[in-house]
Amino acid sequence: MSQTTRELLRGVVRQASPLGSDVRFADDTPILADGIIDSMGILGVMTEIERALGVTLPPEALVTENFQSIDTLAAMVDYANLQRHDHI
Repeated sequence: MSQTTRELLRGVVRQASPLGSDVRFADDTPILADGIIDSMGILGVMTEIERALGVTLPPEALVTENFQSIDTLAAMVDYANLQRHDHI
């Protein structure tokens, strides 16, 4: 996972955050548990990841466990990229 992709993920989470776009957190911060994103924010994060990175997140990836932190989001994007390349 490139640093640029992680930066994009951080920005997406900030934009979806009910705490405002200036919220600060580390890549391993529990963003759901800490209220940085909420259940409504998950949909916005998912949609923006798909749009910005050109990936389709498979239905089985759309579980709250994948939206726990930037680290878990990055792993989900890596998985989606692997799935995309396996089907090309």
